[in-house]
Amino acid sequence: MSSTRPPSSERGFTILECQIALLVLTLAVILMSRMISSHDVLLQDMDGWLEGDDPTWYVVPREEDHERWLEHAADLSATPPAGGGGGGGGGGVYLVRILSTDVTLDPPALSIVVNLRNN
Repeated sequence: MSSTRPPSSERGFTILECQIALLVLTLAVILMSRMISSHDVLLQDMDGWLEGDDPTWYVVPREEDHERWLEHAADLSATPPAGGGGGGGGGGVYLVRILSTDVTLDPPALSIVVNLRNN
């Protein structure tokens, strides 16, 4: 079996392989930057939540049954809900007052002491 291709003394990557590698690297950088910016926004929101002037929140049950089953049973709201009630699943709306917070870095932990009252 003879090959019509002349033997190459230099072996390397083709232009197509370099373009694909550049595309994968670009996508990885874009996704990493989006993740870092989302994390930064989350940290800023958390700092604002922990250092608020009046750390009062309301635990409001979700309206739809399938939302409670699938993901979250309730949401935190800074404003009291209209009507004073929530979805059909239980105790209504709760007033949550944050009494103290403790953040540690080694190991990373966040503990919050709250006062929970049925509204």
